[in-house]
Amino acid sequence: MKDAKGHGSDPRGAHSEGVSSVGRPAVSPKALQIIRENALTGFSVRPDGVVPTKGFQVALQGHTDEQPLDLHNIEAHVAAHVLRNSNVYKDPSMHIGGWNSPYTGRVHLEPSQNVRDRATAERLGRERNQVAVWDNENMHDILTGGTGK
Repeated sequence: MKDAKGHGSDPRGAHSEGVSSVGRPAVSPKALQIIRENALTGFSVRPDGVVPTKGFQVALQGHTDEQPLDLHNIEAHVAAHVLRNSNVYKDPSMHIGGWNSPYTGRVHLEPSQNVRDRATAERLGRERNQVAVWDNENMHDILTGGTGK
């Protein structure tokens, strides 16, 4: 019920998410569709649904989900991953990455940074103990010698 100045409850629920969602990146339906379509192989997509076509993807060490992507509940799994790493996904160079692990044979979620320069991407890949970095333009791995753990 609103008072004479228009203050009061909003029957449309415009504030239903409250202040707890302020500053958290939302995962768009477009991003979720891209993840669903590539859930068995791997992907890189920003939470807003933009897929990188240039540069190189380098995972952010220490943020990879231990459990493989839940193919029966992708939306909830991705939402929980992004929430756990919300501080990381505030950076516009970060993407939701799906990596097909040679250890489990399944796709695991991890923040994936888009790096424009190949030499920098390879250096970061080695520093972060990555098996490889992904070349977005040529669509192939560049081995960096790490274990991925």
